[in-house]
Amino acid sequence: MEIASGMSRYLVTAFVFCLGMLVPYAIYFSKRASETQTFIYGNTIDPARVIFVGGHESSGTGLVRVMLDAHPLIRCGAEPMVTLELLHLRHSMQGLRRKRAIKAGVYPEAYDQAVASFILKIIEKMGPSAPYLCHKQPMTFNYLGYLGYLFPSAKFVHIVRDGRAVVASSIERGFNPQFKRDRPLEGLRIWDETVTSIIRDCQDLGPGKCFTMRYETLVMNPKNETIKLF
Repeated sequence: MEIASGMSRYLVTAFVFCLGMLVPYAIYFSKRASETQTFIYGNTIDPARVIFVGGHESSGTGLVRVMLDAHPLIRCGAEPMVTLELLHLRHSMQGLRRKRAIKAGVYPEAYDQAVASFILKIIEKMGPSAPYLCHKQPMTFNYLGYLGYLFPSAKFVHIVRDGRAVVASSIERGFNPQFKRDRPLEGLRIWDETVTSIIRDCQDLGPGKCFTMRYETLVMNPKNETIKLF
């Protein structure tokens, strides 16, 4: 009995000792998990402080980004690139995948909340804090209506440039295989369809929320054009 009792006391002591050794690690990993959750899910910026800049490629959105970033109240960083891919992915939910997501109760509300949170986190982490934060990626405005739905209090700036200059620039840069030297008229048709669709979506969002600016006018009168945003 004494041997059994001694063994029991030994096991209890060993268990308590091991438990005591594990507590600091449990606290550490619990803290790290909490920090990770805050990092992933927490957004500290107000969507009303966000300005989205977009339009057809080669329309001058890069110039607008630089002009806005020069303003002391605005931080407008380089293209995050990932936003367009995310929007493509969100709108590719069709067929069986969509049905399964609906059955699971996560489509569309949870998907839309996740997309909005992800975009805000990208904008937040791209640079230092500022009263206004800018997101510039031209072709995200193919989803302008959806972005307006996700961020009803944000501002959207649509840049329009002469189609001939856009097509010439797109051909020269060679990023988009749709624009070819031997098919410039086809490029103009693509430009016209894209810009017409974005202008329509911009008008649907409303004049106080979405602004269409001509690149040529902006270059000639930058102050008069940018003041419209505020």
